[in-house]
Amino acid sequence: MSYRTGFVLLALALTAGAYFGLSWPIWVGWLISINVAAFSIYRLDKWKAPRAKSGKDRIPENDLHLFALIGGSPGAYLGMILPPRHKVSDHAFQVRFRIILAIQIVAIAAFIAVLMLIVVD
Repeated sequence: MSYRTGFVLLALALTAGAYFGLSWPIWVGWLISINVAAFSIYRLDKWKAPRAKSGKDRIPENDLHLFALIGGSPGAYLGMILPPRHKVSDHAFQVRFRIILAIQIVAIAAFIAVLMLIVVD
């Protein structure tokens, strides 16, 4: 099993546990679990960085961005800024991460606008 599959399964298990055990809405469980997984995968890549013999031993940047894109942006951001800092000086990485954040902010704003229209009607 790859690390990616393991982290996704962890997120799904935590989501199910939050949904069934705590009676939270499933999206709350997902956001909590995917952020834990995103934080963990960023820290794992930072741990692997000095030990990697080649780039193949590291977690691909696209995978790191994927975890941010599917809801783990806060966890990914914490994984980057907490010491030891990770990927903060990589300009191209930061640009892609900020694009993901912008897309998510626009999507959340659109979702809230639609909800407000539904409530008003």
